Amino acid sequence: MNYLFFVFAAYILGCKFVFNEDADVSGHFAASNAAYITAILTILFICSLLLKVKIIKPPRNNLLLVPLFYYGYGLLTSVFSFLPLVSLYRSATGIGFFLVSCSLGCFLNRFPPDKAVEHIYKLVWCIALCGILGAIIFDHLYTPGFSLLNLRAGYIGLITLYLCLWHLTSYYFRSGSKHLILAAFILIVTIYLHSFSAFIAFIGAIMVVTFLLKKYFISLIFMLCTTFMGVQGFSYLNENIDSVIMGKRAGAYLIGSGRFDAYLTGIAVYQKLDIVRQLIGVGFMAEREVLVGHGLTWVTDIHNSPLSSLMGLGVFGLIFYLLFTIAPFLYFNRFKKYLSLELTVKWMAMHSMFLLYGVTSSSYLATPSLQLILFSTFTIFMYRNYKLAVITTPSSIRSPCKSFTSF
Repeated sequence: MNYLFFVFAAYILGCKFVFNEDADVSGHFAASNAAYITAILTILFICSLLLKVKIIKPPRNNLLLVPLFYYGYGLLTSVFSFLPLVSLYRSATGIGFFLVSCSLGCFLNRFPPDKAVEHIYKLVWCIALCGILGAIIFDHLYTPGFSLLNLRAGYIGLITLYLCLWHLTSYYFRSGSKHLILAAFILIVTIYLHSFSAFIAFIGAIMVVTFLLKKYFISLIFMLCTTFMGVQGFSYLNENIDSVIMGKRAGAYLIGSGRFDAYLTGIAVYQKLDIVRQLIGVGFMAEREVLVGHGLTWVTDIHNSPLSSLMGLGVFGLIFYLLFTIAPFLYFNRFKKYLSLELTVKWMAMHSMFLLYGVTSSSYLATPSLQLILFSTFTIFMYRNYKLAVITTPSSIRSPCKSFTSF
């Protein structure tokens, strides 16, 4: 496992040293040395893991293979893409990331279940800590007025908040003040990572988890409190539009940092495409070519996974995305029947957080990412243990199989 942690750390930190300072985020795609170096690092990352683990056994379940179908479709349609090379490389990367997940999932099954869950937990920590260190390096190299209290960590804020939710779940099922203290510490640290989208995903995931646990009253109260705070926050932002909150001006939150304009423009552009393009899309991650010239402050990423799937891969891409979205919810009751309820909740919390974060970003399926590797690895591990539990548990036994508990 130390080798795997090292590869993840090297990849995360290596990408942070590379940045195209001359990139035009509002114009056509242009290759650069930074883009080529990042591509090489990604290929080395995939190859290093696949060659080391060697085992590649995708689950024999079509719902769990949706990411492979999604990126495979992107690969097939890359010849019709507005950016063929980008679509080809990115979709191939997505396939590589999914195969890495299959390898890691199979590799984890070599360990006792408790030990495997511990490795998953440590992998999340590895990504979080390397991401924070990478954010410090990146901001120090490329951001004027660098400050440790004003980092731009992006998706790393999501990963740290998932660790917070992991420990809150552990506290719910097993108590223990250490879990509550660690969750509070992680929450405080994440505030300085300045990822508002990650906090929205965190709050949404808590509501999803409490609902799945049939704590409907708690879920309702939490939703009402969140709505009330949201209304009050919106009012405050309007009244203090020039104030700076978490490193951004209040006015930026009111327009979603440009996201809302991008969403509306993306929908309008999609509606103007011909019927063939609406069906097959403009090419995987090639949306920027049709968004140029519409007055947006940036077009490199539309920051919405469903919309990105629709524009890039058309109706078929959106269908694959929706299947990927609902599949874990279909398996929740099956998993909790045979596996640890605590572990099943942590697995579902990961999907919920990453999914909600994907509504304000394109980093969950619509873009090959470490989030996809984490969740797919966790899913394959869960599925294989579920199938084993079904085989070994007598049909007359109705209670959940507690063959292992979570770390």
